[in-house]
Amino acid sequence: MNKIFKPLLLTTAFLIASYSVHAQEKCATWTNMQQEMKEHPELATQYEQWQTTIDNYIKEHKGKPKNGGKRIIPVVVHVIHEYGAENISKEQIISQIDALNEDFSRTNNTYNNIPTPFKALAADCNIEFRLATKDDMGNCTDGIVRVYSPKSTDATNRSRFKDLSYWNSNKYLNIWVVKSIDAGESMQIPGTVLGYAQFPYNIFPSGLMSTDGVVLRSDHTGRIGTAMQPGRSGRTATHEVGHWLGLRHIWGDAQCGNDFVDDTPIAYGPNFGVCWDKYPYHVTGAQNCNRSALDTLGEMFMNYMDYSDDDCMAMFTHGQLEVMDATLNSFRKNLWSAANLEATGTRDEDIANASPCAPTADFSDNRAVTGRTQYQIAMICEGTSVTYKEASYGGSNNKFAWEFEGANPASSTSSQVTATYPDAGVYDVKLTVNNTTGASTMSRENYVMVSSKTADYTSGPYYEDFEQGGGFEKWISINSDGSDNKWEHNPYFGFGGGGCFRMSNFRNTYNEIDKLVSPSYNLKSVSSPVLSFKMAAAERGSRPYDQFTIFTSGNCGQTWSQKKAWSGAAMLTAGIFTADYKPGSVDEWQTFYLPLSTVANNDNLRIMFEFKAGSVGSNNIYIDEVNIGTALGTAELYEQTGFSVFPNPSNGTAVAEFFVPHAGQVNVMVYDITGNLVQQISKGKVASGEMQVQLDLSNSAAGLYTVRLDIDGKTTFRKLIVE
Repeated sequence: MNKIFKPLLLTTAFLIASYSVHAQEKCATWTNMQQEMKEHPELATQYEQWQTTIDNYIKEHKGKPKNGGKRIIPVVVHVIHEYGAENISKEQIISQIDALNEDFSRTNNTYNNIPTPFKALAADCNIEFRLATKDDMGNCTDGIVRVYSPKSTDATNRSRFKDLSYWNSNKYLNIWVVKSIDAGESMQIPGTVLGYAQFPYNIFPSGLMSTDGVVLRSDHTGRIGTAMQPGRSGRTATHEVGHWLGLRHIWGDAQCGNDFVDDTPIAYGPNFGVCWDKYPYHVTGAQNCNRSALDTLGEMFMNYMDYSDDDCMAMFTHGQLEVMDATLNSFRKNLWSAANLEATGTRDEDIANASPCAPTADFSDNRAVTGRTQYQIAMICEGTSVTYKEASYGGSNNKFAWEFEGANPASSTSSQVTATYPDAGVYDVKLTVNNTTGASTMSRENYVMVSSKTADYTSGPYYEDFEQGGGFEKWISINSDGSDNKWEHNPYFGFGGGGCFRMSNFRNTYNEIDKLVSPSYNLKSVSSPVLSFKMAAAERGSRPYDQFTIFTSGNCGQTWSQKKAWSGAAMLTAGIFTADYKPGSVDEWQTFYLPLSTVANNDNLRIMFEFKAGSVGSNNIYIDEVNIGTALGTAELYEQTGFSVFPNPSNGTAVAEFFVPHAGQVNVMVYDITGNLVQQISKGKVASGEMQVQLDLSNSAAGLYTVRLDIDGKTTFRKLIVE
């Protein structure tokens, strides 16, 4: 049987190495803790102190009578969304609170399925969760906050999505609901992450209170709506709140590991798809972890801290309750104090007499599609309609008043409205929502950009050097998070001096996406059009993960098509700069090419440069001398292959992508750092057009490689990092 919490000398290196990756990962709590300890080594000491505190409390209170009455935990749910299905309903959130309360009070619908030997160990945790009725400032709330952000996709602490909405974690259990969760490149988590939490040890004195709480994937939150699927009963939250209250995974995050609870049998590892018909489980064989021959109970796969399916989970043990009691009476003591229940409006009388709140105005539109083409503004052609839908929250029995600048109709009182924009221009949209308690207004200025069906520039070739007075004002910077990290005109550091556009990336946040959109061009006036531009990009460390992608749109930015992507080392033109990078030499610039043959007949084309920040930030990026012209000669044609290798860095498999200007012999070769040929792929004579070649270095050592492209004897090189 496992030991109760006890002092354990842990080094950061031990914590990082102690967990062997399994075939699938549903919870990233342990891995997030490892990442935090990499970044903050002092947390290892706090971890030891936490275990000592918990162990001492359990020893001091062993066998003593417990205080009566439930411990009430005030809850706030922050829904981070892109106006999609992840913006789950209030009813679905309430179903999650109900599921938590059933599981922590031993009134869950699976309790009777617990095998008899384990049933006596199942504990009523005497904990109740309630949505707050007062916010941090004492204002009326229903305990739910909704915030639009692309950070809902691939959410991770490093993207700082929690900064978008956070309440004092000394007063509330913060639950963030997101579209998807990303464990990040450096963590190497396989499978699908459904949630993660923050252990209580790193609240004080580390200052990590603003990240304290639980993160849930929206389709695993609650048990109705998007979560109403077989095997989902809201127990991802039960599992994560268990972590938040101090519990480890039942297998101790190591093969036959220790969860420091003495009434949970030793487990070989996480259990997937194991249910009642498998009991007793792992009693004999190599996976019984050398348990005593007298221990015939096997593993407690129905414990909430395992990875079994929701419908196969049923219990916390009395030993686990001791850990939660210790946590609630030390690190999280203020949460359930009488003073805090009054401050958060979670006393019995507050819940019974809760008043309706004023609404918070919000709206979406049918241009706000999810994913990489998400915009802060609606881009359409003149004569196009936009359908708006109210997405207000926090109130009930609401009334609506819309104002549409430049549109028909100019106003409406419906919850959903379709407005048509006959003339080119940039227009505001305003929604006011009110009920008997109060009113709220959301005004989005310059929200709708309506473009003429005639291109801004009608006669090519086209050239933009971003000098003053040269038309750079027509370029649009889309900064979805409103931060200082964005595309902006810079008058000083262009190629050879002068103007350019800079992506401020030195202090950027992981997964941040910023876009730079060109004016519109008539490509019919350019024969065999090719896009070229100069870029200067440096790295700050040795493992850049940034992504740079080019899209085109032939309908005023209404929809976009991806044309080319570079990532990591493939987009770097300069060396390592530990300071804020500014190009100092023309040698730090490189010309990039993209054939536009697939859109050559478009008479109203826009081009978008999209930048996505990686987990290990590189440095600033500069773009200059954007040109859409004709490839006139053979030399120019071969130079304009648009040769790139991605992903870069790679785990050993990568793709070489390029354009073959006309029929010719194609060979791709890969050399290691010593110049030895590692791989050669001969394609023979191929027709003109875009081509991709698969590279496989999975059996090669990590390091720097050179990829060589030969087309009829014309040679181009790219670097590839293999990790």
